[in-house]
Amino acid sequence: MATATAVRRRATVAREAALRERLEGMYREYGSTRLDPDPLEIVRGYGGSDDREVAGLVAAGLAFGGVRSILASARRALAPLGERPAAALARTGDADLRAALAGVRHRWVDGDDLAALLGAIRRVRSRHGSLQRAFLAGDPGGADVGGALDAFARRLRAADPGFARRGAAAFVPAPSDGSACKRPALFLRWMARDDGLDTGAWRGVDPARLVLPLDVHVGRAARALGLLRRRVNDWPAALEATAALRRIEPRDPVKYDFALCHAGMRGEPATPR
Repeated sequence: MATATAVRRRATVAREAALRERLEGMYREYGSTRLDPDPLEIVRGYGGSDDREVAGLVAAGLAFGGVRSILASARRALAPLGERPAAALARTGDADLRAALAGVRHRWVDGDDLAALLGAIRRVRSRHGSLQRAFLAGDPGGADVGGALDAFARRLRAADPGFARRGAAAFVPAPSDGSACKRPALFLRWMARDDGLDTGAWRGVDPARLVLPLDVHVGRAARALGLLRRRVNDWPAALEATAALRRIEPRDPVKYDFALCHAGMRGEPATPR
């Protein structure tokens, strides 16, 4: 006769198998053929890793509000930099950035906020050679990227005086702020993963350490699937959901983020069928 512990273990294994099956089904359904609409399509429009990391941090920083609005704002923010944003940014001064972005507004951030972000990116890249090297320089290691995100946010905020403004600081929240850090976590997913969907532009960040970019859509789907119990979408909630996904995919816990987000955006069921 099976013990109660053995029965519970079999039930847990069965639940995780059903969850994996559902997540894999969603992953297959929401592949790169259904990328639109998503700000990742803007990032993938650039070829080189330098251009992708610049465009990625801008697009991820603007990833709040409606997706169509995000796409329009990200394209407008990057338009002055042309087809090679990294090289163009390196030779564009602060005053020219502010002039080029005058009148741009996305929710509560404006052209000056975007100029501060781009100025910070230019300075950090000039000092370290790339955003990836800057990120790795502040990475204390550990099971996840939380400490590295804190250091990266501090580095960017210190790089341009415009980050003293509330709008600019919103582009790079830090785990120590209590934020879920959806936007920087999304940026890292785009850069570090390489499966035909995300870019793989960064080779120095282990996808196993990534944290789920938790927003209202992903949070709703994660709770429906039993991945998340915490009611507030904050950094502890992002870690909780990531830990649940890591039991399914230890080497790539945010593999299912795109599918979870787009299922939630379309109001499609996330629960196992």
